[in-house]
Amino acid sequence: IQSPLTSLKVAVSHLQTQDARTKQIIMDAIERIQFISMELSQIKCSQAPKQVDLTDLTKLMIQQKTLEYSHHNIQYVLKSGEEPIMKNINKDVFSRMLSNLINNSIESFESNEGTIEIDIKDFKNYFVVSIKDNGKGIPADVQSH
Repeated sequence: IQSPLTSLKVAVSHLQTQDARTKQIIMDAIERIQFISMELSQIKCSQAPKQVDLTDLTKLMIQQKTLEYSHHNIQYVLKSGEEPIMKNINKDVFSRMLSNLINNSIESFESNEGTIEIDIKDFKNYFVVSIKDNGKGIPADVQSH
C-alpha cells in the first residue's frame, strides 16, 4: 500500500491545478491512508514468527502472481528446487516482501513478457532470497533511493 500511496503523493504534488483546496484534500486523504497502513503493518510485524516452508510459500506467491498477471507472458523459475526450506519467520512479512520484489521485476519489463528467477539459499541461521529478471533495470537516477 505504501508504494502506490507514495506515487500518488508525488503525482498530486505535480498537478497543475488552480484549486489548491482540492489538492490539499487529496494530500490529506493520502496521508491518512498512509498512517492507517503503517499502523496495520506494525500490527502484522508484531506477530510471533512461526516455522514456515519458504519453498511452499514462494510457490504459492508465484501462483498468485501468475493469476494476477495472467494477461502477461511471464516465466517464473524457482531455482532453489523442491526441497522444503523451514525457517522461523513472520509469514505475512515475507509474503509481502516477495510480492513487492516480484512486482518490481514485472514493472521493469518493457513489454508484457519476461523471466523472473527466484532463488532461496538456506544457511544454518539465515537464508538469502535472490530475484533476477530480464527487465530494463533500475534507472541510474533512482538507484540511490
